[in-house]
Formats: sequence, structure tokens, C-alpha cells
Amino acid sequence: MIQTSFSLLSAILMISAPPPPSEDESFKMAVADGYFVASGTLVPNSKEHIKAARRNDQNIKILVMQNVPGSDDDNDYLDAAWGLHQDGFTTIVPSDGLVASGGTDFFLAGTFRIIQPGACIGVHSWEDDGPPPYAANQLSRDHAEHGDFLEFFTAIGIATEFYWFTINAAPASGMHWMSPAEINRFKMSSIPLAEDDEETDAERQARCDNRAIES
Repeated sequence: MIQTSFSLLSAILMISAPPPPSEDESFKMAVADGYFVASGTLVPNSKEHIKAARRNDQNIKILVMQNVPGSDDDNDYLDAAWGLHQDGFTTIVPSDGLVASGGTDFFLAGTFRIIQPGACIGVHSWEDDGPPPYAANQLSRDHAEHGDFLEFFTAIGIATEFYWFTINAAPASGMHWMSPAEINRFKMSSIPLAEDDEETDAERQARCDNRAIES
């Protein structure tokens, strides 16, 4: 497994730049050098797009998540992510990449996961418009609306404590960019990150906020 992981890392470092995003910023999977490269927001029709992309390149089982900042439909992206997990996908966030919110959940569906140093991994609470509007962390832990997320994380082998962490890390209007120590705590990367990073929480927040704005 270690040899495989280093081979994957070496290959990813040589991957060509992903195609520029289209004017439509919804989720897209494009093939680049034998990998899928993903960018854009997960939307209700993303599941069908993913199926079509995979149908055309059935032998590819590596997904490089370059910039997936979130989702517009929780249940739909969870179903699509579960499909990747069942088929044994490797998911990767490169050093200049970003995943956040539903994009982070989607990344975690990989059966082997690589987060490269410098990657931005964002989490926050979800909220419902109501009426009246409410946030996830305003609901009791046994509330039914947590169920889909808890079942998903259990099914893919991620501790459910990660979910409770995310909904308390930042409000829906903000974003918490995870530290290497937090990433390792929840075993998000199959290859643990070095925790001797001199970057402060404030520096990481500013760097990843800027990346999110520029992407």
C-alpha cells in the first residue's frame, strides 16, 4: 500500500494543468493524463454527469479534485459520492487545490485519499431556509435531519465525530479551513500530513479564503 501511495503521488505531481473552467461553474469531471479532474459546485444533475463521464472512461479510478467548493443538493451529491466509494476510487486534493463543504464530503468517499500539503480543506455548518431558518448545530444530536450525513460517514468509514466537528467549526455563512492536525485527527488523508507546519491558523484562513475567491 505504501508503494502504491508513493506511485500515485509521483504521478499526480506530473499531471498537466486541468482544463480551464467553463462559464458554467457546476461540477465537471474532465480527463487529463489518465485521471479525472473535477471542478465546480455539485448540483442536482451532477450525479448524471458523473455517470456519463465514467461510462466513457470506465478504467479510470482516480479523481483529482482541483476546485470543488460545495454543493447545491445534499442528498444527490451523497448518492454520487457513495457510487465512487463502492467502485474503489482514489481521491486527491493537490497542493494548489480546494474542496469545501459538500466538496469535502465528496472527497472523503475515496477508498484511498491523498491531501497534498498546501491543499485547502473547508468545512462549515449547513442551514435550512425554513421558515423559520435554522442551522444544523441548532438541532439536537438525535434529530432526523442529521441522519443522511451520519449514515454516509459511517458507510465510508469516517468517524461520525467528524460531522459534529464540521457543523460547529464555522457557520454556514463562513468557512473553517482545516489544519494538518485536524485532517490527521479524522484520518481524512490515507497518507498523514506533517504537523510541523509553521503556518498559523490565521495565515491558513487568509490563504484559503483568497484561493476560494480567486478560483
